[in-house]
Amino acid sequence: MESITGGIARVWLAGSFVSGILDPRDIDVTYLLRPEVHDGLDEESVQFLDSLTDRSWCVDHDMYVDSYLLRLPDELEFWQLTPTHFTDETNQAFRDSGLYDELWQRTRPSPHGPGQGGKLRRGYVEVLL
Repeated sequence: MESITGGIARVWLAGSFVSGILDPRDIDVTYLLRPEVHDGLDEESVQFLDSLTDRSWCVDHDMYVDSYLLRLPDELEFWQLTPTHFTDETNQAFRDSGLYDELWQRTRPSPHGPGQGGKLRRGYVEVLL
């Protein structure tokens, strides 16, 4: 059964690439895989995806990417959306996705001293695959 929220993954794009900066230097990417896809990956696929989330590998390949691979939470009925119904994997997936949702919505602290950096809000782009 195909999910109404998308295919096998979601991708969150953030950083200067999705800002008003004229010449962005990098992109922040979070790959969020559906549980059955994430849990069904073979070793070769895991190694490939791990390399995409390895900053030094990306820089060596002229890619200025900060990337993360996360497992989406299990799809649950509305009435099941309470921590008492979560598996350990679902609980961790909610924590991880919530953390990166919050991280990509924050601005970085200003290098010019204290101010509103980290408190100001921004957005990111979500792509459904």
